[in-house]
Amino acid sequence: MLILESTKSPNLPQVPSWTPPPPPQPQPQPPSPPAVAKDAKPANLGQPSLHKNEVAGVSSSSPEIESVPPLLRKLLDCARLAESEPDRAVKTLIALRKSVSEHGDPTE
Repeated sequence: MLILESTKSPNLPQVPSWTPPPPPQPQPQPPSPPAVAKDAKPANLGQPSLHKNEVAGVSSSSPEIESVPPLLRKLLDCARLAESEPDRAVKTLIALRKSVSEHGDPTE
């Protein structure tokens, strides 16, 4: 017959109860690189240079629009209409296509 004692024996080694490990400490993030590269040149604040295919930022009321060919000017106006009045923009494009087909240079 086996008798179990409810008290702990002083001769047996004590085993500590299991405890979960502490949560991992967050690693410090390395500093993010600056938004502008150190060797980047500052933006030219003088007169904007317009290349043949660059028309971004040109408004119909700006002086730069005077040097833009009429066909391109109409396309810019139509692009502005596309967001606010899409139906009118479609009609303008159709009329422009018809006009260019009859009177314009096919390479334009």
